Amino acid sequence: MTNRKLMPLLLAALVGLGVAPACKEPDPKDPATWTARLGDADAKKVAEAVKELRNLKAKESVSAVAPLLKHGEVAVRLEAATTLGELGEAAAVRPLIDAIDLTATSKQAEQLNVKIANALGALKDKSATTVLSRLAGAPQDVVRLAAVQALGELRDPASIPVLVGFIEDEKAPPLITKFAIVALGDMKADAAVPALLKALVVERKGISFYVETSYALLQVGPGAIAPLTALIDGSAKEYYAWAAAKNRAPAGYLSKAAVVLADIGAQSAIPALVKLMNWNDPAGEEAYQLIVRGQAAEALGRLRAKEGAAAIAAQVNITEANVRGQYAHALAQIGDRAQAAKLEAAAKNPKDTWGARSEAIIGLALLSDGKSKATLEAIAKAEGAEEAVKHCLAEESTENEARKAQRCEQERTLRPQLLSDALAALAAADECKESIDCWIAKSKDKAARVRERAAYTLGRLQDPKAVEALVAAARDNDLDVRRAAYVGLDWSLQTPASRAALVASRDGLDKQLKEEAGKAFTSRVNEDLKRVVWKLKQL
Repeated sequence: MTNRKLMPLLLAALVGLGVAPACKEPDPKDPATWTARLGDADAKKVAEAVKELRNLKAKESVSAVAPLLKHGEVAVRLEAATTLGELGEAAAVRPLIDAIDLTATSKQAEQLNVKIANALGALKDKSATTVLSRLAGAPQDVVRLAAVQALGELRDPASIPVLVGFIEDEKAPPLITKFAIVALGDMKADAAVPALLKALVVERKGISFYVETSYALLQVGPGAIAPLTALIDGSAKEYYAWAAAKNRAPAGYLSKAAVVLADIGAQSAIPALVKLMNWNDPAGEEAYQLIVRGQAAEALGRLRAKEGAAAIAAQVNITEANVRGQYAHALAQIGDRAQAAKLEAAAKNPKDTWGARSEAIIGLALLSDGKSKATLEAIAKAEGAEEAVKHCLAEESTENEARKAQRCEQERTLRPQLLSDALAALAAADECKESIDCWIAKSKDKAARVRERAAYTLGRLQDPKAVEALVAAARDNDLDVRRAAYVGLDWSLQTPASRAALVASRDGLDKQLKEEAGKAFTSRVNEDLKRVVWKLKQL
């Protein structure tokens, strides 16, 4: 008894001497430590506690954090909304919905609505569609943008009319419209196709929506084929009337529809695309005519449409170099060597610019075989180092003399190299014929033109053994080789065996696409890679 009575006195003495009994320190890694601080009178400490719970991914804290959406300090409410979104618990959806202020006018309320919209988008619960659709009509652009992005995450068909509204509203901010288009594509929204067809050619404040819209229509896929085909076969009367009223030139929607049809792989559109090869602009604009025919040829090439080879070859003597290049590549992709003679004639014509002739030479390199060797050797003999410079200087141009002299001096090596590589590609065709192993070896050739031909051929052969070589070619330093690899990969997706082999490469190609995002060097061709990756993700 005596000892028990002395214990309090002993403890008091120890405290007086500065010696306190050991107390357990709060564990910063224990969610309970921070949950206990959510009721602190200091708002900064509360906000810090909410942030720590988010960092700890403390899902069990949702019920404790949710009431803070009504906290008196906006900083706490913002942290609470962000945390509830990142914790990913369905129990947070209703509190977040209830915390939205649809009548908000203050900057703080606006910020909170944005954070809540972001959180609801992250949670992907379709029960939030109604409130987010209403929030998309807020007066503040930043809030509308957040709501549209969140609707895109939810992918609820019920939001299609709201998203389509941003395409149809001529006063809608371009950035919000772009995200609305992206959301519709991610939903594969058949119901949005009529609006998306308009978005192909709509511009606001000089900003085009073509990149986002063409991709969205690819995602819609089969449901977009008939409406797109109607645009190019002359049957979309209502659309034509709308385009005329909006001063949209036919060349715009015809050329863009052709590209998207090829993206989708619409074999049923081939007859309409062949017909488009003879399209004439109603206003007599030759430039528009060339744009449409060039894109039609590209589409037929990517579809490997033998029905279109003769129509393309008949026009390969076009003097405009870029369009001739489109025709030449299309013929090479189709692979009909019966058209090589037309390319030879275009390559030999001394009246054409070297730019136009070189496109025909490249076409021969990608299509023909030893039968065209004599033609290329004759051109190579006529375009030796000194002759190349001389012929270049003799061509008409708008450059000043010094710049032209500098450019033409480069032709001393460029022309012989072009022809040397083209002859190497013809030799590869004779050597490999249809041998998959031979073309795999050629995909590593020192000559870029040989590698380009190898990529197209490997894609055309559609053999699972070719997949590894095509994936490697997708990282080639030469952009023409890369594009051939992307086209070849797209063709490979058409056979079950190759598809199975490609699935193993999906993550690597996706990683490459993300690593190269925004890089100027690859921007010209990576839209093709983006489409291949998307198709792979659907398998």
